Amino acid sequence: LVAGTAATILGVFLTTRISRILGKSLAYALFLGVAGLSSAAIYFLRPQDVVLMFALQIITSFSVGPVSVLQWSIYTDAADYGEWKKNRRATGLIMAASLFALKLGVAIGGSALVWILGMYGFEANQEQTARGLQGIRMVMSVYPAIFALLGMVFMFFYPLNKSRMAQVESELIERRKQS
Repeated sequence: LVAGTAATILGVFLTTRISRILGKSLAYALFLGVAGLSSAAIYFLRPQDVVLMFALQIITSFSVGPVSVLQWSIYTDAADYGEWKKNRRATGLIMAASLFALKLGVAIGGSALVWILGMYGFEANQEQTARGLQGIRMVMSVYPAIFALLGMVFMFFYPLNKSRMAQVESELIERRKQS
């Protein structure tokens, strides 16, 4: 946990540099992809592959740092785009909706974890069956990887890329000067 947390913090600190080069949406997509692939790779490790487990966890944690930062920045890009397109700023509404979605996602995700482990026959505080151990491996690797990789694919279709946002931001600056 300490190594993963340190890697996440390092990823957060490097986010600005990386997103300036790639743009927010591309950086977000690529970091989601790396997190998904490194998470999926954990599934294939054996119990004695402890060093590889640490390495993959560090890579995953590093990648999640920028994703966490960039998602909030991307929300504000959506607010800028809305102001540019409709001449109305809805930052508060966008942030409120995103916080609601985040809380709903945490609730559903926590419940899904319990349901999935239950389907595998997991029993808390008991020696696990082979099927229960398989469920633990899946929820720690494959299932998160699927969602990360899907998110990456969706982000490649996200229209507010680096060049579009440069146009939006420069035109908003001009409009605000004229106001």
